[in-house]
Amino acid sequence: MKRVSLLFLVSLFFISCLLSCGKAEEAADPDGQFYKITINGSTTHFMHPADNLHFYNDGPPLAVLNAKRITVDSLIQVNIAFEPGTPIVVGGNYPVRAMNSTLFGFPNSSGVNVNGATSSVSITEYGEIGEYIAGSFVVNATDPSPPNSAFAISGSFRIQRQP
Repeated sequence: MKRVSLLFLVSLFFISCLLSCGKAEEAADPDGQFYKITINGSTTHFMHPADNLHFYNDGPPLAVLNAKRITVDSLIQVNIAFEPGTPIVVGGNYPVRAMNSTLFGFPNSSGVNVNGATSSVSITEYGEIGEYIAGSFVVNATDPSPPNSAFAISGSFRIQRQP
C-alpha cells in the first residue's frame, strides 16, 4: 500500500513538473517576442533574447520573417518571405513566396517549393519602428527533389521592428 502511494505521488510530481516546465518556457520571454513554427506536427519555439528574431522589409517585392538559434554545435534557422502590401496593414493576408529552413534537414538549408495559392502570412499587429509585427502563417510546400514530400507548415510570431 505504501509503495503504491509513493509511486502515485512520484508520478504526480513528475507530471506537474512537466506541465510547469512547459509554462515556464512560454513565460521565459521577457519582451514578448517569439517565433513558433510547426512542420508536419513537429513544433519549434524561438524565444528572444536567447534566439535572434528579425523582420526585414526594405519594401516590395518581399518582406522576410527570420528566426535563428546558434549553439556551440548547431544552427537552426527559418526564413519566410512574403509579398507585403503597401503599406502592411493589420488584418492583411499576404502570399508567401519562398521559405527555407535548416529544420527540413536539406543540405545548405535549401528552400522548399511553396504553393503560393494556399500559403499566406496574416498580420494581427503592426506597429512603428521599435514596436511589433505579429501574426500567423500557413505554408503548403513540397520537397524540391524526389520524392517531393509534402510539408504542412504553420506558426505564429511577434517580432520587434528594427530600423
